[in-house]
Amino acid sequence: KYRETHPEIDFQLDRLQFEALTRGGIVLESRFGALYHPYRQSLPLNGFHEKIGIDVSRSLKPGKVFSVFLHCDDDERYRRIAKRREKSVESVTAEEEERHNSDLVLYSKIYGLNPFEQFYSEYVIDATDRTAAQNAQTIFEKYLHFTGVDLTQKTA
Repeated sequence: KYRETHPEIDFQLDRLQFEALTRGGIVLESRFGALYHPYRQSLPLNGFHEKIGIDVSRSLKPGKVFSVFLHCDDDERYRRIAKRREKSVESVTAEEEERHNSDLVLYSKIYGLNPFEQFYSEYVIDATDRTAAQNAQTIFEKYLHFTGVDLTQKTA
């Protein structure tokens, strides 16, 4: 609730995440991580970069940031979270729906964006009927394709 009246917190976190990406060599989990791409400027971002005070053209190059959106059906997501937290599915459902709605209102208000849009990312994976290991394998394979690495070729 505090964040709803203090957008500077999110702006600062976004700047810190962007700075970490410019240093490279990291995996970043972020609702808006895909928006740090220089070539994302052609999307309707409602001044996202300007609001958080970053210049994506100065150090992030196209082809250096790989983004994946993992989607999971709400019922399955709530079931998994309930199991992990050792809580009832009903209580988790209520908590997560409140959080989702709060985040949607907050990000719409401060950025004019929906953080749950999938089109910001290069790759969208439906994780509903897949294990974490299967998702990791798919992400790894897509990353190899993204970077142009071919593990099928033998080296001398």
